[in-house]
Amino acid sequence: GQAMKIFGRKLKRNGTLIQERMADITSLLQESISSIRVVKSFVREGYEIDRFCKQNELNFQAAMQNVRLTSLLTPTVEFLAALSVTFIVWFGGYEVVIGCVVNGPGEGETAEINLPASTYHVSYKIGILWFGGYEVVNGVMTAGSLVAFLTYAVNLANPVKRLSRVYGSLQRAMAAVDRVFMVLDLPETVKDKPDAIVLPKTEGHVECRDVSFEYKKGVPALEHVTLEAKPGQMIAFVGPSGAGKSTIANLIPRFYDVTGGQILIDGHDIRDVKISSLREQIGIVPQETMLFSTTVRENIRYGRLDATDEEVVEAAKAANADEFIRQLPKGYDTQIGERGLNLSGGQRQRMAIARAILKNPRILILDEATSALDTESEKIVQAALDKLMEGRKSFVIAHRLSTIFDADQIFVIDHGHVKEQGTHEELLALGGLYSYLYSIQFKNAEAQG
Repeated sequence: GQAMKIFGRKLKRNGTLIQERMADITSLLQESISSIRVVKSFVREGYEIDRFCKQNELNFQAAMQNVRLTSLLTPTVEFLAALSVTFIVWFGGYEVVIGCVVNGPGEGETAEINLPASTYHVSYKIGILWFGGYEVVNGVMTAGSLVAFLTYAVNLANPVKRLSRVYGSLQRAMAAVDRVFMVLDLPETVKDKPDAIVLPKTEGHVECRDVSFEYKKGVPALEHVTLEAKPGQMIAFVGPSGAGKSTIANLIPRFYDVTGGQILIDGHDIRDVKISSLREQIGIVPQETMLFSTTVRENIRYGRLDATDEEVVEAAKAANADEFIRQLPKGYDTQIGERGLNLSGGQRQRMAIARAILKNPRILILDEATSALDTESEKIVQAALDKLMEGRKSFVIAHRLSTIFDADQIFVIDHGHVKEQGTHEELLALGGLYSYLYSIQFKNAEAQG
């Protein structure tokens, strides 16, 4: 009983630890998969695999401790039980022999053996088992053979039962393995060519030549789009929801491959260069900022893993994030929680901008980066974006037209086509779709104001 109590306490503590480790792994997997676009855009696949392996190793150690405790429990209890039975048999047999020798019965008398009831019954049963077995086989089988046979029979029963349970578990596992391999065997749609080259340090000259793309066969998202962005220019895409703006942003870092035409960076077709070398030179600030459940410092350092603490702080300052970070309970070492949900939208967005500043990309893609913010947060974030865009070739996908007034070229996308292009003033003078979108957002706002 005492042994069970000791092992029980240890097993309970270990069980709690296993549950915590499993929760950590599940959380890590969930945030890595939900942030897959961020992971790919920063070329952090290897880093995420290392994070998972370290967390899995901690879980493995906890599981091994559980196995060790469980494996020790049964032999310990059985050993103690065997010692007890051995003592009882020895003591009972000893008392029987002494009683018969010293106080042997007289003629017509029976032996009186003063033994504890439990000892007497055990000794008696063992004697009956031996004597009965001996009589049944009528001298053909020895007592030792009979005991050995019974021992083997008992020992064989448990493994057979365990094997039957293992077989059932194995079949369930095989069914699960089939589902896993169905996913693992899916062909990779975007991958390096065997002869892919490393993209040299880019100047930021991007061209889309007659680009078409379909997410679903027969349903075009882009059709015959041709555009050019020269180094240092800021290019903006505007248009109704679902027009194809974000599709262009997904094609440049090669999250998908074009189904027609080609995209070139500095004259290199992006399908001819290594994906990692392409994405390392592109910074993306998405509409919905994905942060990891670690410290503020490590989230910003995700942009460049070898950055010093001073460089992290400088990036935060450039993104107008340093002030609010220092007001957090532990400053840059504050754990921000799962996906950064304990921060406001503007704070999360500024951290994403700091991450992009630290990466220092030549090509920058902003996917409706201020659409979910209130007016005050938008002004702060917009100031950070202005710093980020200085000296870079920038693609801006705008939901609010105020963010792209200063763009060198604005492309108006509708139903997968470039309907209009020009500067803000040129497009307003044209009186087309851009002018209509502008009037909805600003003239109505002015009338209400």
